[in-house]
Amino acid sequence: MKYLLPLVIASTAISAQAREISFNACPPAVRETIESSLDGGVIDEIDEVQINGLTRYVVDIDGPGGRDVTLRIGPAGKLLLTSEDLKLSECPAAVRTAIKKLLKSGWRIDDIDREVSGKNTRYRIDIDRRNARDLEFVLSRGGKVLERTIERFDP
Repeated sequence: MKYLLPLVIASTAISAQAREISFNACPPAVRETIESSLDGGVIDEIDEVQINGLTRYVVDIDGPGGRDVTLRIGPAGKLLLTSEDLKLSECPAAVRTAIKKLLKSGWRIDDIDREVSGKNTRYRIDIDRRNARDLEFVLSRGGKVLERTIERFDP
């Protein structure tokens, strides 16, 4: 299968700093958003992240049934992104079909995350390849490949 999208080696040129903080160290609006988003889960970790001068709160939640959820929240408490682990069977039919077409012999699905930001929903799929760098695909709700990234090796 050919892709019209450019192949990107995963790297960033942004300036980011993160530090783990407690729930009580978060601004009140961020605490309210976290509490309203727990949905039966338990906070695992909260990181205050500075990205190019912007503050974000990244909250990892151990959800019910072993489901991991990550929230990205702005300092005023606005929920910017929710990322949730999924099984292949929980994906929409178009996404399942697209994933199955992406898999080649010796490749396996490592992780599937549904990312929701406002009204946008995307699916991030990590694929392990035997004897090769891993791949990451981002798919639309309709199964269209939006991004394809090759994992870079860490030195």
